[in-house]
This record gives sequence, C-alpha cells and structure tokens, in this order.
Amino acid sequence: QAFGLSPPPPWRSFSPAKGQDTSAPPEAMAALARMSCVLRSAPIARPALLGGRGFSTIPINKVARVMRCHVGNEENAMKMDAAFKEVLPQLKEQPGYVTTTRTVCKAEWAYEVAVTFDSLDNFKAYMDGDFRAKVAVPFLEKIKPFMTEPEKTYSGNRVIDDM
Repeated sequence: QAFGLSPPPPWRSFSPAKGQDTSAPPEAMAALARMSCVLRSAPIARPALLGGRGFSTIPINKVARVMRCHVGNEENAMKMDAAFKEVLPQLKEQPGYVTTTRTVCKAEWAYEVAVTFDSLDNFKAYMDGDFRAKVAVPFLEKIKPFMTEPEKTYSGNRVIDDM
C-alpha cells in the first residue's frame, strides 16, 4: 500500500478524466478525493478560524471582569477583602456598574473577584477608561504581596446572566 493509505471503498472509486495525468498512484488520488470533502466545508468554518464570533445563541447582556489568584491563607484573604473595600466606592461610580462578587475556596485558597457591568458598551468603556488605567491596574500591584504566586494571576471577561 503506497503512502500507507487504504484503498477507497468500491462505491467511491476515482477515475481520471480523459487526457488527465495519471502518474500519481490511485491511492494518492483517492486520498485527495476524500480530502475534498473536508475542504468543501472550509467556507463555513472560516469565520471561526479567523476569530469571528459566528452564530451564537448566548446573548451578551451583563459582562464581568474576573480576577483569580491564590492567597495561601485566611489572613491574606482578609487583607485582599480590606484592599478591595478601599477601592470599591470609586468602582461603584463607574457607568453601568452592577456589583462586585468575591468568592474564596478555603481548600486551595483561590480568591476570585468579578466586577459586573450592565452592558457590553459600559464594560468596554471601563476597560478602555481612565479609572482602569489609573486606579484598577495600579491597585493590582498593591495586592500582589497577599498572593502566593502573583505571576499566575488570571484575568478574563465573562458574560453574566441570572438563570
């Protein structure tokens, strides 16, 4: 078997057109014919491959910015809470601010904070705004001493909906 390919099923045989170069082994031609099935779906898959959102049934209503880190112990978790409470009044003044939620896993001391905005537009305004650049980002430097591995801090965005 040339090229390690198995022959095509008898119902899927390939016959070159009259006058076509037949120097390629039939197994290779059959493999090309099978690959063409995949290529036919490429226009459908292309938007996702290029980073397009494509069709989605999950609406974007509220959006949250999430930060997760590990704090190692209860003392550091309480210090993180105190630090967040200092910046919270300014955060509440941001357009579209809805709430700030903190969760802590006491088994692994994972500390998570989600700041939720009422719309994608207000979330984008926060992400591109002066408050984030001048207050929120420097604030992350302030709380690094309470983290066990600050370089492993995760930040991301989430679509939020009540179910």
